[in-house]
Amino acid sequence: MATTKFLSDISIDGDLSVTGNELNLPSGGQLDWANGDARIVEGLVSNYSLSFQTYTGSSLTTKMFIQSGGNVGIGTTDPTTTLDVRGDVMVESENTPTLSVRDTTNNLVGRLRAAN
Repeated sequence: MATTKFLSDISIDGDLSVTGNELNLPSGGQLDWANGDARIVEGLVSNYSLSFQTYTGSSLTTKMFIQSGGNVGIGTTDPTTTLDVRGDVMVESENTPTLSVRDTTNNLVGRLRAAN
């Protein structure tokens, strides 16, 4: 028989099950870290979605959101495209930073290159 030793206390408030190597939370479940400094929540905004939250000093706010259809939002909980970023984006490279846009058949349709 295997024995599990925990390095700290475990607190469970609500439904939780472990099946094999899977941790099962109920619909609307959440995982909290560091006394609520970070959280992943299922179904906070819509069914089958995931919200990744961090503490701002006064409250938890969603920083990244994944819709059930696969759209990912950074800085928004309503992404309208596959990747929807609301805010600044940094592209860094040892050479000239370049952002390339390709269609679904991998043809280059646009390129944005930083000026020196």
